[in-house]
Amino acid sequence: MPEEHPGYLPTMAHLTWPRSAALGVLASLTLLAGCAQSAESSAGRVAEEFLQAVESGDGDTACGRLSPATRKELEQSSGESCAQAVLAEDIQGGSTVDVNVFDTMAQVKYDNDAIFLSHFDTGWLVTAAACKPVPGKPYDCSIKGS
Repeated sequence: MPEEHPGYLPTMAHLTWPRSAALGVLASLTLLAGCAQSAESSAGRVAEEFLQAVESGDGDTACGRLSPATRKELEQSSGESCAQAVLAEDIQGGSTVDVNVFDTMAQVKYDNDAIFLSHFDTGWLVTAAACKPVPGKPYDCSIKGS
């Protein structure tokens, strides 16, 4: 048909893909969607573990979910151990509203505040917590790395 009609451009309906190629594309898209859901659930799980540790008074576990820079900044700014300082912060949490993953960073929104995470070699770690939205500006986080 293209030879008979100069300027003819085939539409998707005219293109044929081998069945194996189509299945390969479909499998790749499914895998990518699964990875995104997995990242969201992993980041959300770490944020939830952090909040549960704070709520139960387990400062050591809460600090274990913090990134090294965040842990160091918390200790330096408070003058206390991480385990003591993290429990002294006003971390409210609430019900999970939304989890968003952007490559190696994530944001978990709760009713009362938000938690930010980054993916390290060891997995997801909290980089900022007890974050309140500020209209027209970035979040104001009482726990954050330098």
